[in-house]
Amino acid sequence: MLAEDHIDVLAEQTQLESEITELETQLNDQQVALNDLKGQLSQIAVNSFTGSGARSLPFLLASYDAHTVDQQRAVLAGVATDTGNVTTDDLDVALAELDATRSELDARLDRAEDLAGEIEAARDANRQKQTEYERARALAEAELGQLLREEQERRARESYEDVVGVQPTASGDASPSTEDQGADGGSTPSTATPTTGTTPAPGPTTDPPPAQEPAPTPDPAPAPDPAPATPVPPSPSGLAEVAIEAALSQLGVPWIFATAKPGVGFDCSGLTSWAWGRAGIALPHQSRAQFAALPQIPIANAQRGDLLFYYSPISHVGIYLGNGQLVHSPNSGDTVKVSTVNWNNVTGVGRPG
Repeated sequence: MLAEDHIDVLAEQTQLESEITELETQLNDQQVALNDLKGQLSQIAVNSFTGSGARSLPFLLASYDAHTVDQQRAVLAGVATDTGNVTTDDLDVALAELDATRSELDARLDRAEDLAGEIEAARDANRQKQTEYERARALAEAELGQLLREEQERRARESYEDVVGVQPTASGDASPSTEDQGADGGSTPSTATPTTGTTPAPGPTTDPPPAQEPAPTPDPAPAPDPAPATPVPPSPSGLAEVAIEAALSQLGVPWIFATAKPGVGFDCSGLTSWAWGRAGIALPHQSRAQFAALPQIPIANAQRGDLLFYYSPISHVGIYLGNGQLVHSPNSGDTVKVSTVNWNNVTGVGRPG
């Protein structure tokens, strides 16, 4: 049944209840009037009938339901005719009105019973539809969540591959100098003067060719800058246990969007900001803002009280308890609880304090 139809049926039921109340009042009034009329006629009968006429008294003095309507009408009509105080028409009208009112009331009661059955059947159908809707919604949310996680993991994997694929390649090899090499890479041989058996006559003396200046030696390549020192992560805060105890005190509190009210509701970053706030550490109420505000810790070095951040871009956060467990407020329809860490989805660790 559609919601509009259901509303129409409820309105008809309300109208029927009002009409039934009115008809019951009307029927009661008519019954009282008929009883008064019967009382008057009975008194007339007592005064008028003697002897054989007394046989009519049982019909007149009996209750309305003791005899048939036709029997009472016949007796009362006879009395009315004899006395002349009332007519048979008056009696017939009173009885007919009573019968009509009873018939109308019975019809209204039957319709009210039918409507009650229709309304109950509609409510059962609506409850079934609600159950089916909630089941379908939960399945759709689970499938959507899985698709989002797969997409986030795919993007994170692509980002990682992009970073790894753009690493600079250092080349420290210098090309060998060819200033004093031949074409084949060896040294250039010196020219020798062949020797003969006779000593040639000395010729005119000539100046030797000027000596060539040696080629300049290239400057050595500058030494690479030293790599920056890796920052030492801060030690775990002594306030971590205070934050953990605060978060665990809210187990079972429902997830509520953008809320951080103990005993009422938390979203994921609302729980972490409230719990660490109990330890005196102020954190923003947003998972990405928390990640940006905290010192970064290698995932392998996560300690109790650290915040574990999920997915890329970051969209979830919880408090690490150690031993592969965390306390968090997962999502809509869930509550604050302790869960096993899915390290495949953890993209960062922050350390408050």
